[in-house]
Amino acid sequence: MNYIETIREEIKQYFNPNNAIDNSNETIFSPNNKYRVDTISFRQEKPDCNWESTKVEIYQNDNSTLLFSFFVNEGTFYHSWVTRKEVEYLLCAEDLCGGQTVIDLTNKVMSSYTT
Repeated sequence: MNYIETIREEIKQYFNPNNAIDNSNETIFSPNNKYRVDTISFRQEKPDCNWESTKVEIYQNDNSTLLFSFFVNEGTFYHSWVTRKEVEYLLCAEDLCGGQTVIDLTNKVMSSYTT
Protein backbone atom coordinates (compact mmCIF):
# COMPACT_ATOMS: atom_id res chain seq x y z
CA MET A 1 0.00 0.00 0.00
CA ASN A 2 1.26 3.49 -0.88
CA TYR A 3 1.20 5.91 2.09
CA ILE A 4 2.47 9.01 0.27
CA GLU A 5 -0.84 10.88 0.71
CA THR A 6 -0.67 10.23 4.47
CA ILE A 7 2.85 11.72 4.56
CA ARG A 8 1.73 14.73 2.51
CA GLU A 9 -1.23 15.40 4.83
CA GLU A 10 0.96 15.18 7.94
CA ILE A 11 3.42 17.70 6.51
CA LYS A 12 0.56 20.09 5.66
CA GLN A 13 -0.95 19.67 9.14
CA TYR A 14 2.20 20.90 10.90
CA PHE A 15 3.48 23.35 8.29
CA ASN A 16 3.77 27.03 9.17
CA PRO A 17 5.11 29.33 6.41
CA ASN A 18 6.49 31.67 9.09
CA ASN A 19 8.91 29.00 10.33
CA ALA A 20 11.42 29.20 7.48
CA ILE A 21 14.94 28.34 8.59
CA ASP A 22 17.36 31.22 8.04
CA ASN A 23 19.80 30.73 5.16
CA SER A 24 18.23 27.41 4.12
CA ASN A 25 17.38 28.57 0.58
CA GLU A 26 19.16 26.66 -2.14
CA THR A 27 19.01 26.77 -5.94
CA ILE A 28 20.12 23.74 -7.94
CA PHE A 29 20.40 23.53 -11.73
CA SER A 30 20.11 20.41 -13.86
CA PRO A 31 23.34 19.39 -15.62
CA ASN A 32 22.12 20.89 -18.93
CA ASN A 33 20.70 23.99 -17.17
CA LYS A 34 17.23 23.26 -18.56
CA TYR A 35 15.62 22.89 -15.11
CA ARG A 36 15.99 24.67 -11.80
CA VAL A 37 15.11 23.50 -8.31
CA ASP A 38 14.54 26.02 -5.52
CA THR A 39 14.36 24.71 -1.96
CA ILE A 40 13.75 26.21 1.45
CA SER A 41 13.53 24.37 4.76
CA PHE A 42 11.01 24.95 7.56
CA ARG A 43 10.65 23.91 11.18
CA GLN A 44 7.45 21.94 11.63
CA GLU A 45 5.08 22.60 14.51
CA LYS A 46 4.52 19.01 15.57
CA PRO A 47 4.57 18.84 19.39
CA ASP A 48 7.45 16.91 20.99
CA CYS A 49 9.18 16.48 17.64
CA ASN A 50 12.28 18.16 16.24
CA TRP A 51 11.16 17.94 12.63
CA GLU A 52 12.03 19.88 9.50
CA SER A 53 10.49 19.82 6.05
CA THR A 54 11.71 21.26 2.78
CA LYS A 55 9.57 22.96 0.15
CA VAL A 56 10.76 21.98 -3.32
CA GLU A 57 9.81 23.92 -6.45
CA ILE A 58 10.94 22.75 -9.87
CA TYR A 59 10.99 25.21 -12.76
CA GLN A 60 11.72 25.12 -16.44
CA ASN A 61 14.73 27.38 -16.39
CA ASP A 62 14.36 29.24 -19.70
CA ASN A 63 10.96 30.77 -18.86
CA SER A 64 10.65 30.15 -15.07
CA THR A 65 7.49 28.08 -15.51
CA LEU A 66 6.68 26.21 -12.30
CA LEU A 67 6.47 22.50 -13.12
CA PHE A 68 6.18 20.89 -9.67
CA SER A 69 5.84 21.99 -6.07
CA PHE A 70 5.95 19.59 -3.11
CA PHE A 71 7.37 19.06 0.37
CA VAL A 72 10.01 16.63 1.58
CA ASN A 73 9.84 15.44 5.19
CA GLU A 74 13.49 16.26 5.81
CA GLY A 75 15.52 19.46 6.12
CA THR A 76 17.82 18.41 3.27
CA PHE A 77 16.83 17.71 -0.34
CA TYR A 78 18.67 14.61 -1.55
CA HIS A 79 18.40 14.14 -5.30
CA SER A 80 20.02 12.94 -8.50
CA TRP A 81 19.62 13.93 -12.15
CA VAL A 82 19.28 11.13 -14.70
CA THR A 83 18.82 11.14 -18.49
CA ARG A 84 17.77 8.00 -20.34
CA LYS A 85 16.75 7.85 -23.99
CA GLU A 86 16.50 11.65 -24.12
CA VAL A 87 14.08 11.75 -21.17
CA GLU A 88 15.27 13.79 -18.18
CA TYR A 89 14.46 12.67 -14.66
CA LEU A 90 14.94 14.00 -11.17
CA LEU A 91 15.16 11.24 -8.56
CA CYS A 92 14.45 12.14 -4.94
CA ALA A 93 12.14 11.19 -2.05
CA GLU A 94 9.16 13.08 -0.64
CA ASP A 95 9.40 10.65 2.28
CA LEU A 96 13.04 10.22 3.23
CA CYS A 97 12.18 7.21 5.43
CA GLY A 98 11.47 4.62 2.75
CA GLY A 99 9.99 6.73 -0.02
CA GLN A 100 10.91 7.07 -3.66
CA THR A 101 9.99 9.87 -6.05
CA VAL A 102 10.66 9.82 -9.78
CA ILE A 103 9.98 13.01 -11.70
CA ASP A 104 9.92 12.76 -15.48
CA LEU A 105 10.79 16.35 -16.34
CA THR A 106 10.48 15.86 -20.10
CA ASN A 107 6.87 14.60 -19.95
CA LYS A 108 6.01 16.45 -16.71
CA VAL A 109 4.96 13.41 -14.68
CA MET A 110 5.71 12.87 -10.98
CA SER A 111 5.33 9.52 -9.21
CA SER A 112 5.92 8.96 -5.49
CA TYR A 113 5.72 5.89 -3.31
CA THR A 114 6.33 5.17 0.35
CA THR A 115 5.72 2.22 2.63
